Amino acid sequence: MTKVIGIDIGYGQTKVAWQENGAIRKASFPSLVGAYVEAATGGIISDSDAAVVKIPVGDDLYIVGDEVSHQQKTPLNYRGKDWINSIAYKVLCKYAIVSNRLADRYSDVLIVTGLPVNYVKTDTAAVEDIIRGAVAEYFGNMYVWVVPQPYGSFCHLMFNDNAFLRDPNIPKELIGVLDIGYYTSDFITIKNMRVVESKMDSYEHGVSTILAQLRKDYMHKYQITSISPSLVEQTVLTRQLKIHGEVNDVSNIVNQRLQNFAKEILGHAKNIWGDAHAYDRLIISGGGAALVENFLADHMRLTVCDDARFANALGYLKYGVRLASTVDQKTAACPK
Repeated sequence: MTKVIGIDIGYGQTKVAWQENGAIRKASFPSLVGAYVEAATGGIISDSDAAVVKIPVGDDLYIVGDEVSHQQKTPLNYRGKDWINSIAYKVLCKYAIVSNRLADRYSDVLIVTGLPVNYVKTDTAAVEDIIRGAVAEYFGNMYVWVVPQPYGSFCHLMFNDNAFLRDPNIPKELIGVLDIGYYTSDFITIKNMRVVESKMDSYEHGVSTILAQLRKDYMHKYQITSISPSLVEQTVLTRQLKIHGEVNDVSNIVNQRLQNFAKEILGHAKNIWGDAHAYDRLIISGGGAALVENFLADHMRLTVCDDARFANALGYLKYGVRLASTVDQKTAACPK
């Protein structure tokens, strides 16, 4: 039987979903990659003292996630269109498999992942090859399927854990999906269960945009020269900022920035979906969904994905389970 794995490699976090003993499992880790000082000696090597997993790529070893910050390494992450061709992307692919003990050389595997919608047409074949090259050593026969990122959220909401439709009316519906990620916000339209290519787009703003603006706001208001990204992110949740031992209420600042971002999203959504009255459902997901849903709700009737941060990875898994029956019946790659 084919093993199915959903992997959502984001700029901020990498999420993984798989099935184990009939239940869905999931895991996430920061998408940080740093070089390890020692040369690779082959295989995955665990440090007995720190229990650190080191990932070999070529002749070098790399560390991933919180360990990069802990060892004060400079992240190798690169943001841009060439991200998928970077060492960091390959390392994150391998780490997603190794750290969750998903490798099985005696099993076939189907990995489903996604790309921002503006990159799907141009980069799908490259991503398929990169993932095969990164993790093929861990499995028997291997299949890779790439979809637009928000399609994962659609699949998560529309399919149950056994990958069956929750509602038989779904194939008849016109559905819009907004996925607010760390660096981008992606829009797609789905009709008859298929993506409408003329009504999808990527907006190059996401959660990082909000955090960058808040950082400037705090530095200006409180006359400080620096503030850590993690502390800024914490203020979005707590609405408090501690400066020189004094706790400051930053609710107004945070709310204003979230409202401004929501207005930008609404403007972009109108360009793609019009007034959206013709749509049966509008779905919002991603790490930024919970931050702006209340600001968007007054203007759009939205369905918020449960577990929005993991929605894409979980949807990739469910979509993969539906595809896996085809893989199990044929030795060729999944038909497009």
